[in-house]
Amino acid sequence: MMLYVEIDKDIEMISDLIEELQGIADISDNHCKCQKSGNRKFSGLLRASWQICRAGHLWRAFRLVAGKKMEDQYRAAHVYSRFFVPFREWLRFCVLCNCMKRICKRMILALMRHSLPLAARKRIAHWVGQRSLFTRLFPPVELLRDVADYDPNYFHRFLWSNHLGYAESYEVSRFGPEKLDISRRMLFADIQKYLRGRAIAPERDVRSVFECGCSLGYLLRYAETNVFHGATSLLGVDVDMYAIEKGRAYLREAQSKIQITAGEASYLEPVISDQQYDVVLCCGVLLYFDELTAARIVKTLLRHTRMVLGLISLAHSDMHNCRLKHSERRHSDQGFVHNLDAMIRAGGGRLVARRWMPRPPSEGTSPPYFVLAEPRSAYPL
Repeated sequence: MMLYVEIDKDIEMISDLIEELQGIADISDNHCKCQKSGNRKFSGLLRASWQICRAGHLWRAFRLVAGKKMEDQYRAAHVYSRFFVPFREWLRFCVLCNCMKRICKRMILALMRHSLPLAARKRIAHWVGQRSLFTRLFPPVELLRDVADYDPNYFHRFLWSNHLGYAESYEVSRFGPEKLDISRRMLFADIQKYLRGRAIAPERDVRSVFECGCSLGYLLRYAETNVFHGATSLLGVDVDMYAIEKGRAYLREAQSKIQITAGEASYLEPVISDQQYDVVLCCGVLLYFDELTAARIVKTLLRHTRMVLGLISLAHSDMHNCRLKHSERRHSDQGFVHNLDAMIRAGGGRLVARRWMPRPPSEGTSPPYFVLAEPRSAYPL
C-alpha cells in the first residue's frame, strides 16, 4: 500500500507539472491540432515533451497503474520505476530549461538596449526581421522597447514601415471574404445599416471608398466584392512598402479597381489632396498614435468624408471609451486606447453610431471599439 501512496503523490505532482508545461507553452487542444501545420509557438524542447506525453498515451497508462486496477504490486513497481520517475524528471527539466531560456533572453535584450545606440539597434532589428531564424532570439519589438516610452509614434512607424513585429502577420493569405476578421464584418454591417437608414443603397450609391492604413488592401477588396459593388474609385494608403507591393501584385492579378499607395496616416494631404470619398475607413490604425496625432488624423479624415467615416480602435477593458478624459496606453504592445467620441466632436463631425466591446469578438484579436461618424456638412439639421 505504501507504493500506491507514493504513486498517488507523484501523480498529483506530475499533473501540476503538466499544467505548468501547458501554461508556459500556452497550449490548448486547438493549438495541439495546429502543430502539424507549422505552429512555431512552441520551443523544440517543449514540443517534444508534449508530443511524448500525448503520442504514447503515457498519462493514461500512469493513471491506470495508480488506479488500483492492477493488483500485481510488483508489476506496478516496475512500471513506476521504469517509466513514471524518468518522465517526471524530464518534465521538471523541460520547465526549468524554458524558464532559464526566458530569463537569459530578457537579460541579453536588456543589455543590448542599454549598451547599443538606437541607430545600431535599428539596423539589427531590420536585419533580424529579414531572417526568421533569429527573430525569436532577438525580437525587433523588444530591441526597441525603450523607444516606445518616449516616442511611441516613431516606435510603431518604424515597425510598420519595415514590416517588423506585428506587421509580419500581414501577408497575401489575408485576402478572401472568409478570412476577414469578424470585427471588420461587424463594421461593414453597421455602415450598411446606417446608409440604408439614410435612404442610400450601399451596393449602388456608394461610388468611392478610401482607407487609411490599408496594408495589403484586403479590406478594400472585401468592400469592392461584397459591399460596395458600384464603387469605381477605391484608394488605400499605408506606410508598409512590403505590404503595398504584395497587395498591388495580388490586386493586379485579380483585375481589381483598387489602388494602394505609400503614405503617412498622419500626413494624408499629399496623397488625397482635396478629394472627398463617400465612405472612409480607418481600422486598427489610431491605436499606434498618441492622442494629439490621432485627433489630427480623425479631423483630416472627416474633412475628406462625404457620407460616413468608419473607425475601429481599441476598447477600454473597464469602462466605455467615451468616459476617458485622456488616451491611455496598453502595456502589452504600447498601443493607445482613445476617446474617439471626443475626437470626432473636436474634428467637426457628428457621431452617428458606436459599439463598445470590452472582450475580443474572436480568439487572438483585440477588444474593438467601433465608431461611425459623418461630417456636419453632410446632413445639416
